[in-house]
Amino acid sequence: MVEIEKVQGVINMKKGQAAVETITLIGFVILFSIPLLMLLTSLNTEDSAILQAKTSTQILADTANSVYIQGPNAYKIISIGFPDKLKNITFDSPSVGESEIIFTLDTDAGQVDIVAITIAPININSNITGLGGFNTGLQKVKVEYGTGEIKFTAIQ
Repeated sequence: MVEIEKVQGVINMKKGQAAVETITLIGFVILFSIPLLMLLTSLNTEDSAILQAKTSTQILADTANSVYIQGPNAYKIISIGFPDKLKNITFDSPSVGESEIIFTLDTDAGQVDIVAITIAPININSNITGLGGFNTGLQKVKVEYGTGEIKFTAIQ
């Protein structure tokens, strides 16, 4: 009888040890996941707005180049994301053979210009924001090659 009690005591001790090891393991997982979660949630909204502006300007530039290469009367309709901190969109032709698409963002550190360069001549009076002004989110834009230059037009 004493032998059976010893065996049951050993089994109970092993169960207790397994429970302590499980609790310790869960504690370590939680301990190491807290800094990871803090890092992932600390992504700055300004950083994401700058990233979105970079992507949008590059999409516009690539589409303008594509339509320009296709020749007169070519056009494409695309969706562009406007970031939250967008203040202004301008088009410029600083030299012959290239144009610039400039997104100006108003950040806490000041104004930031995101620029994409195209080989296509761009109509500097293009309006991709539409009549309602700047709205964050997606905006449909028609990119067309007409009378010797690319024109961007907002589609409502």
